[in-house]
Amino acid sequence: MKRLFVGISLGSLLLVACSDGSTQTTGTNSTSSSGSGGAGGVGGDGGVGGTGGAGGAGGVGGMGGGGGMGGAGGAGGVGGMGGGGGMGGGGGGIGGAGGVGGSGGSGGAGGAGGMGGGGGAAGNGGGGGAPPACVVDGVVNPPEQCDDGNLVDGDGCDQDCTYSCVDAAADCPAAPVCQQNACLANHTCVAIADPAQEGTTCGPNATCKAGVCTAPVCGDGVVQGSEQCDFGAANGPNAGCEANCTFSCTKGPDSCPDAETCNGVETCTTVMNGANVGQKCMPGVQLLDCTACASGVCASGMCKASVCGDGCVDPMNGEQCEPPGTVLCDAMCKTAPTSMCGNGIREAGEDCDDGNQVNLDGCDGVCKFEQDLRSNYLKMQFATDAFCAANRFGTAIDPGVAGSQVQTYIDQGVNAGTTGFLFKMFGLAALVGVDDPSVELGVVRATPVAGAGYSGANDLDWWYNTNTATLDAARNPLDKLTGNITGGVLNAGPGTMSIAINFFPSAVTTLRMSSTKLRVTVNAGSTPLVSNGTPPGHLASEHLNPSLQSFASLGQKDATFSGLLCGDISARSLAQATIPPELLPGGSLACTQGYSAANSFLDLLVSGCSINVGFVVPALYPTQPDQADPAAPVGGAGAPYKLTVNAQKVVTGCTDKNNAAVNLSTCIDAAAYSSFFRFAMGRVILK
Repeated sequence: MKRLFVGISLGSLLLVACSDGSTQTTGTNSTSSSGSGGAGGVGGDGGVGGTGGAGGAGGVGGMGGGGGMGGAGGAGGVGGMGGGGGMGGGGGGIGGAGGVGGSGGSGGAGGAGGMGGGGGAAGNGGGGGAPPACVVDGVVNPPEQCDDGNLVDGDGCDQDCTYSCVDAAADCPAAPVCQQNACLANHTCVAIADPAQEGTTCGPNATCKAGVCTAPVCGDGVVQGSEQCDFGAANGPNAGCEANCTFSCTKGPDSCPDAETCNGVETCTTVMNGANVGQKCMPGVQLLDCTACASGVCASGMCKASVCGDGCVDPMNGEQCEPPGTVLCDAMCKTAPTSMCGNGIREAGEDCDDGNQVNLDGCDGVCKFEQDLRSNYLKMQFATDAFCAANRFGTAIDPGVAGSQVQTYIDQGVNAGTTGFLFKMFGLAALVGVDDPSVELGVVRATPVAGAGYSGANDLDWWYNTNTATLDAARNPLDKLTGNITGGVLNAGPGTMSIAINFFPSAVTTLRMSSTKLRVTVNAGSTPLVSNGTPPGHLASEHLNPSLQSFASLGQKDATFSGLLCGDISARSLAQATIPPELLPGGSLACTQGYSAANSFLDLLVSGCSINVGFVVPALYPTQPDQADPAAPVGGAGAPYKLTVNAQKVVTGCTDKNNAAVNLSTCIDAAAYSSFFRFAMGRVILK
């Protein structure tokens, strides 16, 4: 207990008040004119922070008398001063002893000592008392930890000048549930969230959450209370955690229904959403398509009703085969009577039967009608088009001087059946030419089987003998263009094909074309023409289905609605073609350049041709190749290539795009001239 002493001197008595409410009384010596000095008064206990009482003065000594004893210092307050020594007695008396220093605490001031006898020497002063431990004055003095100038505990500095919070566990009151105590920087206590209690039960159906004891909220992503799971916003049907924070299924026993057998046996399986655990029904191993199920057959893991044409033979639905409409399966998915292609009798599933299983003879190897077409309208173009943006070959010919004459010879070749190209269609979804995402055009060369009434410009369903050099061992075309039919328009290419052209009556030039593409309309269907007897003529011995329909033509025979054909004519095919005799010296259209029979059509194109019609006019402008065959080896640095000739105007050299010399043969294989034609086609029979 801390005690406060307050001393009050009342004459010869010193009244001392104590902090516990008691008082003490002490006497003081009066001054004597002779004899021994009186003893100094005893100082009272020091008050709180009070200074110790001064020792009483020694009495005046009589002759030869000793000096009076100094008064004892009162018990000092905290840090109180010791009592002063008594004055020495007169006449050589012994000085009084110094007063005893006051003890710490709240003692009152010490009582005043009596005056000593006169004549004595002054006694030595008493030693000072110990300094007080805390003086609340707002100033931090050792050994104080702090001093905030008030006597309030818990505000960071208690009244004993020590910090309110140094060790939170020992210095702070108990923290609320879900929280723990901590000391702030100002040494006050604070309660904060306790990580160790996070997620623990803190009351009936309540859990610690961020330092607060809260009731569970389903959908907040935290599993609390009676919740089995909580995926937050992901809660939902068979998500693993339902909207009421329960598992979507149970494992013991397994509660998953198996309504969809085609996706395998469903089982209740543990799933994770972040760190949260759930349970949901998961499918097993998916059954194979066409496996029988409750309502039909399995398809992509689902049970669907079976129908004829879905690719699954479903005996429960009365099906015997798939797909329908084939040689062995009728339109109702019933097994068709066994037929034999090639026996000369058209049977179920056959379009025709010509007594063999040979392709490209009007009725193919599986007794299907062959949709073959031949160009019966072909016009060389001397300009360009948005579809055919390059035409180096056509623009080399002067349309006024030579263009009309060349076109006349081409028309004559079409009528004779020697000019043009032929297609065999593969992969048609229907012979009438409905929209089809993927078709093939086999390119062949053929000659007509001449007969009465033949006209190459009007040769619908006429027979043509196929050039076997354009076929493989199975009698299928070697060259093919891939295409599609969309909105009644056939688009095909790019690819490689050949065109036979009569530039002059004397010879047919076969032009090999790379990067070929075409666009043409598909026209209405009709029944192929049939005539009695044997070839030449129309279909006769194929036993064709009389109700069969196929599209009869492509494009129209005019400059507006005809098809568009672009391709790059190889320099090699031009080098293999000889100059027509009409252009040689002595010919009807002899070139003034003086070519010989040793020159080729390529020489003619590189050096040009002028003719004398009373005056010299250009018929064919000197022209270099502008394209390259993508399938040919590259010569040097590549296209564009430039061909050079010798004095005889024979092509003997070639340079690449960097003007560096390259191998002539490689160059001629790679170099090509862009070209542009308009065309139309009619249905024919290839034999």
